[in-house]
Order: sequence, then structure tokens, then C-alpha cells
Amino acid sequence: MNGEDLSEIKSDLKYEKQQLHNIVTKMNIQYEMLQRQINQLYDENTRLRQELVQKSDELKILEARDYQYMLHQNQVFSRKLKRLEDYAERGEKPLVSVIISVYNTEKYLVQCLESVKNQTLENIEIICIDDGSSDSSRSIIEEYCKSDGRFMLIANNKNQGAGISRNKGLKAAHGKYIICLDSDDFFEPQFLEKMTGYAEKKAADAVICRSDLYYTDTGRYEDNNSSINDRVLPEKEVFTFLDMPFYILDFCVGWAWDKLVRRSLITDYDISFQENVRRNEDVVYTCGVMISASAIAILDYKGVHHRKSTNTSLEDTYSEAPDSFYRAGMELLKRLQYQGKAEFLEKSYVNRCLGKSIYYLNQLKNMDIEKYDYIKNMLKAQYFSDMKILKHKNEKDYFYQKKAYEVFLDIINEK
Repeated sequence: MNGEDLSEIKSDLKYEKQQLHNIVTKMNIQYEMLQRQINQLYDENTRLRQELVQKSDELKILEARDYQYMLHQNQVFSRKLKRLEDYAERGEKPLVSVIISVYNTEKYLVQCLESVKNQTLENIEIICIDDGSSDSSRSIIEEYCKSDGRFMLIANNKNQGAGISRNKGLKAAHGKYIICLDSDDFFEPQFLEKMTGYAEKKAADAVICRSDLYYTDTGRYEDNNSSINDRVLPEKEVFTFLDMPFYILDFCVGWAWDKLVRRSLITDYDISFQENVRRNEDVVYTCGVMISASAIAILDYKGVHHRKSTNTSLEDTYSEAPDSFYRAGMELLKRLQYQGKAEFLEKSYVNRCLGKSIYYLNQLKNMDIEKYDYIKNMLKAQYFSDMKILKHKNEKDYFYQKKAYEVFLDIINEK
């Protein structure tokens, strides 16, 4: 083989090698394109699956909402018929029942009772339940009963708790509307007139007002901006639980003294205060009102002054009743189940229970480390599960209190 032949063979081999390289390069490009198409198809398939799951969940929510809407509209219609009968009685302003549970608050009781006695709305009955006070609270009430026929005294022989006392007040009430008041708090003079006027104007079953905090030691008033979560309120003057199913149990604080409630709502739905707790007895009452009312209205008016920095308030019982948030949560779950709303309102319930659990834990940490450890262990062992929080542990977006959710994860993952 001469040199020319060898050179020609090398040239052919070089050409073939280049051709082979071109083919391989083209195949790699085609492979990458095919791989991208496969990835795009996979991503599209994943997206469609997620969308299908989301649509399925949305459909379930819509079906549940439609069912709840139908039930609620039937209840609304029945209640509106009753209201039409009420209009015939509008010759005078409606009677309001003010229920005051009293226990050893002699230092502040006169200010409380005077604020109710001097209301510009005179058509009221003032039901005072002395819960076995050992100070002069009972005799103070008796003096008011003697001088003003609108006052009534119910006396407990021993201390039974605010829940039992307020339920006695509910049973004794005759008013068209009911409101409760702690015996160390006090009303603005026009409070009841404004609240009832707004309830009549809006045909509301419940009216919620603003409030402020009054610090006894300094005489200072402070805005109570946390009492109503304005960010989640529907953009309408009157609403129901159907308008905010994810927040209805937690858009306002659970106390009863800033809420005027139509008495027929309470009797129709058998709503009452919890009797087996020393704290949070008003949760099931307030939430029961919120999930039952055919019309809820917010009055932008600070009509109640809530006393702070005192050891006599009905609220200072964190350490005495460290598990009351859990017992109140379980009682609320029974109420939701009783009214057929547990599944529909589960997100609101879970978020409320988690928020209260962590709040109580933080309070106990600063008061009683032994009870703090006990509650922390019970949350992990039982409470989180019973209150349906644990079942959603991997659903971060299910919770709207992110810090509480992080603490929850820390507790259940702690070794």
C-alpha cells in the first residue's frame, strides 16, 4: 500500500469519524429535547393531578357549603318570621337583660353597677348572681335591689363558678336581648341604647362592639385592638358563619361582655355557658352564638371598659385551671357536632384550639413551671390529637398562626 492510498484511508476515516460525531451530537440534542418533553409532560401531569385534587377538595367544600347554606337558610326563614311578630311590639324600646356574675369584687362592684343603672336605655333588668362571695359584694347588691326595682339578686350558697352563675342568669332573663358583664368591668352610659338600636336596625341576632382596657393602678385606658380581627371580616355589614367558615370561631375574642345577643337565639339553639371549667366558660356560649346567628353585626363603638392589673377579676385563673382551654375546646367540638357543623368548620376550630393551646402554654411558663411541663406533655400525648390538630401536622398552609404552628411542631417532635 503506497502513501497515497494510506492518506486516502486516513481521510476517509476522519470523514467517517466526523460524520459519526455529528450523528452522536444530533442524537444527544434529540435526547435532551425528548427528555425536556418528558419532564414537561411529567410536570403537566403532576400539575393536573394537583389541580384535580384541589378541584375535588373545592367541590367538597362547595357541597358542604351548599348543604350548610340550605340548612341555615331554613333556620333564617323561621327566625325572620318570629322577627316580623316582634315589629308589632316596637311601641317601646326592647327590654335588655344584663347578667352580672359576682364573686368577691366589692372594690369595683359599685362602679360596675352604677354604669348599668345609669344607662340611657332605661328598659333593662339587671340580674346579679352572687357566687358565694366572702366579702361585702352580696350586701352591696341587696342595697341596689332595695333602691331600684330593675335589680334582681340570685345568691349561690357557695362558689360554683361563672358558668353556673351565668346560666342561672340566662334562665331568669326576660329581655329581648341579653348581655353579660364581669363585675369588675363597666359600661359607657349610652352602651345599651346604641347596641340595641343597632341590633334593631340591622335585624341582627348578635351585635359585637369594640372595647378598651382600663388599668386600675394608673387609671389609664388602652385600645383593645385584638378583640376583633378586622382583616378577616366579610365586606358586608351583616354576615353569618357561611361568609367566613375558616375564621368564624376565632375572628373575635370569646368573652361575652361585648356581645348583645337576641334571647330567642339562645333558647332556640339551647346555648349556654360551660359549667365544668373555672375559665373559658364563655367559649362554647360565644361560639354557639356565632355559628347559629342568622345575622351578626359589628358596631364600631367602644362601649365596654375591661379592667386589668387586678387579682379580683373573673379572668385571673390561668394557674388554677391550666387545662381549661382543652376542656373548653372539647366542649366546643361537641357543640359543633351537635349542630352538624364540625366537619365544615374544622379549619376554624383547629386554628382556634392551636392558638389557645400555645397562648396558655406561654402564660403558664411565666407563672407555674410545673404546670407548664404538665400541660406541654399532655398536649403532645393527648390534647393535640383530641382537638384534631395533630391530623393536620404536615399541612403548613392549613394554619394561619405560623408561630403557633412552629411551636406545635417543636412539641410533637421533641424527644
